[in-house]
Amino acid sequence: MKNADQWVHDHRAEWSYKKLVRWVRPGEQVLNLGAGDCRLDLLLKDRMGCELIPVDVENHNETTLPVTFYDGKTLPFPDQSVDVVLLLWVLHHAEDPAEVLSEVHRVARRAVIVFEDRNESVTDRMIFRGFHRFLRWSQGFSLPHHEWTRDQWCHLATTVGFKTSWEGLIGRQLGPFASCGIGFVWEPIHSQSRTQLKPPTLNSFEKQKLELIVSRGKL
Repeated sequence: MKNADQWVHDHRAEWSYKKLVRWVRPGEQVLNLGAGDCRLDLLLKDRMGCELIPVDVENHNETTLPVTFYDGKTLPFPDQSVDVVLLLWVLHHAEDPAEVLSEVHRVARRAVIVFEDRNESVTDRMIFRGFHRFLRWSQGFSLPHHEWTRDQWCHLATTVGFKTSWEGLIGRQLGPFASCGIGFVWEPIHSQSRTQLKPPTLNSFEKQKLELIVSRGKL
């Protein structure tokens, strides 16, 4: 029989999975930054055939998936190396969300999916603060550094270099006493300089033509 912690962890993974399936494509490479217990990662791997890369600053893994550890500043991955990055309830815990999001922008190729708390009213903020104090007491989570509104998160995304392809309310993950969530799907805009462009390649006909010109001494 599951204890209360196991039930909560399983519920959170299932809830997040159901919210994500509309934006994650089967077989994609997905980096989950702030993966926690990695139960969501396992669901995406087993049910959608995705290649999961769980990343976190500490080890809370409860699965057999390997976790990549992150220093909070630099992600150990090449530019545009993963299809999708997940940031689920992560950015409000970051001391510098712009720094985290800039690194995510660098490694993401197609999309970044962000879940955050709606902090649009006094009531929202009271629930946000109370819920996170409960999480700190019950599970040792650190308190958030930011209680930003939708406009603040969207402004940050635009500043870093994303465009918003979807946003909307996603409900309450743990019932009426939890904060109401808001979801974002941000597409990274990558500038490409001339030095990054691959040189044009010749097809077989063009190669034969060039070799003929060279052999006749015209080049």
